[in-house]
Amino acid sequence: EATTTDNKAETSNVTHELGGCGSSSESDLVHELSIEVSYEDTYDTLIFLGVSFIFGEIAYHCGIPPLVGQIIAGFLLGPPLANYVPFPEAMVLLGDLGLI
Repeated sequence: EATTTDNKAETSNVTHELGGCGSSSESDLVHELSIEVSYEDTYDTLIFLGVSFIFGEIAYHCGIPPLVGQIIAGFLLGPPLANYVPFPEAMVLLGDLGLI
């Protein structure tokens, strides 16, 4: 029994020294960086991006640049009218990345 207790203590020390699973600061960081996403949120995001794509295609077939159709979709689905924007901060980030 003494050997088993010594092995557990040694494993615990090694895990703590290496910053392993037992580390509370690592656990806090994981919880801080993770978000809970439900199926409905994912579905709403796909609908939003799909409608934006479809509006871009419609604009293209009308002889207008697709970006204009996507802007119109964003206006119709966004806060001014429908307020149907899942994860607005993420959508702003995607928009900023698109400008680069």
